[in-house]
Amino acid sequence: MGTVKYTLKENSKPTKKQLEMLEKAKDMPVVFDDDSPEVTEEMVKRAYRPKAEKKPKKMISMYMSEEDIAYFKSMSLETGIPYQTLISMYLSDCRKKGRKIKLDWQEPA
Repeated sequence: MGTVKYTLKENSKPTKKQLEMLEKAKDMPVVFDDDSPEVTEEMVKRAYRPKAEKKPKKMISMYMSEEDIAYFKSMSLETGIPYQTLISMYLSDCRKKGRKIKLDWQEPA
C-alpha cells in the first residue's frame, strides 16, 4: 500500500473504508526517507525553545494621534502582528536600548 491522503471536510466523519485503512496502517512499519527522515536528538534540541517567562502586563488607555495609529495599523498589515502588540514591542525596544525622547520645547512667544 502506497501513500494515501484524505482530507475530511469540516464536521464530517471518516468513512468505514477510511477507518479500516487507518486500522491496517497501525501495523505497518514506518519508512523514513529523504523527505521524511527519522527525528534525531539534535533535531529535537534545535526545534525546542523553552517558553519565555511571561511577566504580567497592565492594561492602560491613552490618547494617540490618528496618524500614529494609522502608522502602526499599516505595519500590522505588513507583519500580521496586531497593532497594539507592535506599539508595546516598540516601547519595550526603546526601554531595552535606553532610547531617550528628545524634549526640545520651544518657549511660546
